[in-house]
This record gives sequence, structure tokens and C-alpha cells, in this order.
Amino acid sequence: MGTVIKAGKGCFILDNTLHGIEAGDGICYMAESTLAGTNVNKVDGGAIYPDKPDVPRPGTKIYRNYDHRFHKALENSEPDRTIPVDMLYSARAGKIEVTAGDRSGCRAAAAAHGNWQPARDAARMKVTLEAHLAKSGGTLFNVASVTPADDTDPLPFVPVSVVNALRREVLEKLAARRLQAFEQKKKEELAAALRDDSFPYPSRELGGDANVTNSLARKFWTMHGVETIAFPFDLRDSLEGQVVMTTPYCLRRETGHCLKDKENKTAGELYLHSGGFRYRLGFDCRACLMTLTKCRGK
Repeated sequence: MGTVIKAGKGCFILDNTLHGIEAGDGICYMAESTLAGTNVNKVDGGAIYPDKPDVPRPGTKIYRNYDHRFHKALENSEPDRTIPVDMLYSARAGKIEVTAGDRSGCRAAAAAHGNWQPARDAARMKVTLEAHLAKSGGTLFNVASVTPADDTDPLPFVPVSVVNALRREVLEKLAARRLQAFEQKKKEELAAALRDDSFPYPSRELGGDANVTNSLARKFWTMHGVETIAFPFDLRDSLEGQVVMTTPYCLRRETGHCLKDKENKTAGELYLHSGGFRYRLGFDCRACLMTLTKCRGK
């Protein structure tokens, strides 16, 4: 927020409380009792040139409601969401093994074998080994730590190409393990949902319109207290004589022939023809519902 201390022709000057305002920013202020706003076209020294010709009067409080530089930085930034991984390594003459684990308990391991001689500079070899194991660019992981699993002295001289290949292998395995664990968790949650009978269905019967077409669906409804399940409409050869729709939309009421109206003497059966099919209309006036029953043929 800043305050106008001087207003000139097409520009105004603020006190120093609103820092860093520049061309492209958006500002707003109260002009008498109306909220006004404009973009900043130019900033020349301390003078601010708004897009609108009318400038705020001295004493007006100015608010920046659009920061051009901040939004530009957001547009140019890319989200970087990674999964922290801890690595353990064991390096002996002839074998190096790496284990990677995430914070959810998933783990993977990979090993490489070779006829490697002891490193001449073990300290430098340790720094190189851990630096290359810590690289994880281009993956969904971020290697948070690299630690020797045991006493690795004396370290063998392991080629960097072998270390890089080992790191890629263990991270690929860990990604596959995480996916496997996710799929297993989904299966367990589904199985738990199918076992949950704490929410009984309010009715003991299901009609054909419920379309219970497979054994898993039947098991689900039975588990929740349904005792009778009708043969599903979707698997029937014909729906003749079946109520195929129950709706609060009543054609009698909509056309001014509601049977609740004592002055209405129009009665008798009504039919609806749609798409070459014929349906007999039924009316449950107490519940204010209309039903459609499929008639024979088309």
C-alpha cells in the first residue's frame, strides 16, 4: 500500500511505502465512494503514469493488486515435486550393492560385479561414488542421503559408468515397486469396502432397474442386507410389462389434468409414444409420482 503525495498531469507520485512498482503492474484505489483501478503504463523516476487519464488525488491510498514481476516469475517456474529417497551402498572388491528406500517403506536393491582393484585415493573414491549415487535428475526421486551400509574400507576403484548404471537400475526398480505397492493398496481397500457391512441398504429388495449384472455386484448388495435381487433389465430380451421409469414429473399435472383437482373429471388410461415405443402411464397421486410401463411391441 502507498499514499499519493503529489498528482500532476497524467501522473502521480507515491510515498516510499509501496516498493518496486513498475510498468505492467495493476493498481486500485477508492475514487470517492467507488473502487477504481488501472494498469501502470510507465514509471519515470518517482512518477507513475497510469493507463487511465484521471489520476488519484493526493492523500489517496494506492494498492497494488497485480504484480507483473511476480506473475512473470510464476509463469517461468516449473513445479518440481519429487519423492525423497535414502540410499545405502556397500562396496567391496568385486562387488558393489546399492539399496534405495522411500519414506513409505518401499525398497529396491541392485548390484554390480567386477574385477576392481583397491582405489589409490579411498577418500576421493568415496566422494565420487556418493556424488554420482546422489544424482536423480529426470526421475521422480530426490536422493536425500547416501550412506555406506557398513565399513567399506578399502574401497575399490569402481568406474563412474558402473555407478551411474547401478543408480539408474535401483531407481527404476524402486519406481516399479512403488507402483506395485499402490496397486496392492487399491486392491486391499476394495476388499475392505466389500467386507464393510456397516451400512445396510434401506430396502430388502432390488428391482431389475438396479441392473445387478455380475457376481461382485450381487455380493456387494447381499452384504448390505438385500435379500431379493431381480433379473437385470439390461440382460432381458424384453421389458414388456415392466416399469421402466418412475419420476416426479407428471404429465397430468403439467397438462392441467391432475387427479387431485376435484373439478377434474378426466380419467382413464394414458399412453406415451416415444421413439417408436409405447408406454402406459401410471399415477401414484399420494406420492405424486408417475410411472412408465413398457407395452407390447413398438
